[in-house]
Amino acid sequence: MEREFEIIQNDRKLTLIIPRKGDGLIIVLTGTWSAMWVYMLYLQIRDGFVFQYPEVVWGLAFFTLLCFFVFNVFLWHVRGKEKITLDGVHLKIEKHGTLLTATRKYELNLIDNFEVATTDNVSWWRKKYGFAGGSISFDYWDRPEYFGQTLNKRQATEIVSSLNQRIKNHAQ
Repeated sequence: MEREFEIIQNDRKLTLIIPRKGDGLIIVLTGTWSAMWVYMLYLQIRDGFVFQYPEVVWGLAFFTLLCFFVFNVFLWHVRGKEKITLDGVHLKIEKHGTLLTATRKYELNLIDNFEVATTDNVSWWRKKYGFAGGSISFDYWDRPEYFGQTLNKRQATEIVSSLNQRIKNHAQ
């Protein structure tokens, strides 16, 4: 079953919601790793090991932050969504479904057009884990930016035509 994207538009803005199709292997690996680490942390606190040896607290803090990061990857693959908002001034790309995210914001007048990405220089592991890459690209300050990580060519083409049409309308 293919999860479809959603286009919401009105006079002022165009909003796209693209659901993430998670990779089963990544979900199993990150979910298992996170669950094991939380259980080990629980055992350390329950048995008082942390209080007997305070020098291990920094190591536990580091691995807890690492677990938080891995858990974010897990959440991104299970329930992640990209929300792209194009108003008259900015293009905003947000990732929903994880714990801490930042909005990427681009000035619309510095974007010429959107296109279906044919090649990108993103490594395979960054694409696999959902860190980077995408099916749609645009140049911003002479640097390619990508979004739409799990779109196929048909979906990417449909979104690109909607975005380019909206940019053309705002330019007039």
